[in-house]
Amino acid sequence: MELISECPLCNCIQFTAWRYTPDDFLTKTGRYTLMQCENCSLVFTNPRPNEDNMALYYPSVEYISHTSSGSSFKDKLYFAVQKYMLYRKHRLIQKLNLPDKKLLDFGSGAGAFLEYMKQKGYEVVGFEPSVSASLKTANKDIPVFNSINDLTQSSISSFNCITLWHVLEHSHKPLHTIRYLFDKLQPGGFAIVAVPLHDSFDGRFYGDRWAAYDVPRHLLHFDPNSLIRAFEKCGFTIRKVYPMPFDSYYISMMSEPKNLSFMGLYRAFFVASFSNISAFLGRTVWSSQIFIFQKPNCI
Repeated sequence: MELISECPLCNCIQFTAWRYTPDDFLTKTGRYTLMQCENCSLVFTNPRPNEDNMALYYPSVEYISHTSSGSSFKDKLYFAVQKYMLYRKHRLIQKLNLPDKKLLDFGSGAGAFLEYMKQKGYEVVGFEPSVSASLKTANKDIPVFNSINDLTQSSISSFNCITLWHVLEHSHKPLHTIRYLFDKLQPGGFAIVAVPLHDSFDGRFYGDRWAAYDVPRHLLHFDPNSLIRAFEKCGFTIRKVYPMPFDSYYISMMSEPKNLSFMGLYRAFFVASFSNISAFLGRTVWSSQIFIFQKPNCI
């Protein structure tokens, strides 16, 4: 574990203890402290695992985004929603009217999104540090890189769309990552970023048990202000924000006890529905949102 002495986004050294101290529900490594930056409002895990041993906290069989199948009810629901979200993500990218279709999925997992976009005629590339997950992508005949150095040194120089679907919250060096995305984008290109938002109703309701804290794999815990501020600091302009209403149902279900009872399923459905209604009315943020950032044309 490493103790960080300044905010990962703004380098501020003034922190306050966050209201929750969640447990690691996946690898059972204990309880973790969260801190909030007094300057940019980012909440972050501190201390956190060293970057070199992060793989120990991602059991490949259990970490759902690194797999392509599952037998439990929660797994089946995840993949059912994933199919719909692939369609929705494609529609969203279509609206950007990209001059060409060169797309990088940063944190591509098992490659479901890349496979779908390839079928739609996009030239796709993946970046995925997990070797076991990236092999599933490579088996789909899709180029995928396990390290930034390999991606940088490849013949693929730039993209006009880079996607990060629930990825940035895992980053040890978020500003370095965002600046790298900026450099890899063509002028006028787009970065599409989806993250969970802790100030949603379901985040507040479940508190320490909210599954989207997912410590220690999630190092950063955003609100819209902290995320937008970080991208603008790196030269991007915010263009659009979209809700991800299905995320509240999956996250709420995952926040219930592992042996999900009928009452737990009912409560998760109620909490998620109320969370979406609250966000729709503008009282809280959505459980997860998609942020579309653009690199200026004049670079």
